[in-house]
Amino acid sequence: MTFQVKVRTKELFGFSMYHTYSGLMGKVWVLFSIFCLAAAVWTFGNVSIQGTAALVVLGMLFTVINPLMLYGKCRKRAAKTPSYKDPFTYTFNRKGFIISQGEESVQANWMELFQIVATKKAIYLCIDPIH
Repeated sequence: MTFQVKVRTKELFGFSMYHTYSGLMGKVWVLFSIFCLAAAVWTFGNVSIQGTAALVVLGMLFTVINPLMLYGKCRKRAAKTPSYKDPFTYTFNRKGFIISQGEESVQANWMELFQIVATKKAIYLCIDPIH
């Protein structure tokens, strides 16, 4: 099976969001944000406006601010990385897969993969815990 993939900002952002929020710390950050927003609502009027504002900012840190920052980084990376300008060709067979672009190619066996992750919009072939 062979197909082509064009890596755009959308795909980079999806990977960054998955990588950032799928692990334990990502879940802790989201829970922290929910707790801060709930505390802001719960304590509204009982604490200073600065205290409520601080709780709202902390609550938005991992649910709004960080994703916006990630999107900005992905947009810059997609625009500045030469390898993202042309599509990648993926060829899969029983032994493994080949990723090629232009005249360059990389081959790997299925056993060399660290992890395969399927999300609603993508499949990630992870060669180590970070890549």
